Amino acid sequence: MTILSLITTTVRHGLELIERTYTRQQLLKLNDRVLADLGMSRELLEQGTSAFPWKTAEALEAQVAQVNTAQPEVAVTRKPLETPQAQHGTMTTRHSYV
Repeated sequence: MTILSLITTTVRHGLELIERTYTRQQLLKLNDRVLADLGMSRELLEQGTSAFPWKTAEALEAQVAQVNTAQPEVAVTRKPLETPQAQHGTMTTRHSYV
């Protein structure tokens, strides 16, 4: 691991911790009913960022079940795009995914 990648990893981790701390503070301002509707636990929120994602066991199980049963709604198709080639004055074909 290079010094640059170590610094990048450390900075990224620090920024994630700051973001989670801010999110936690905002969530703690909500009442228990709203937190329950979101599937969040006040007890986990009060434990701090180490308890992230602060979801109740039931909410996590429901989320996993939803992901496992989800069907893709949109098919990816390959559609050619014609783009001008300024250097040679010719047209080339590239593909985009829509």
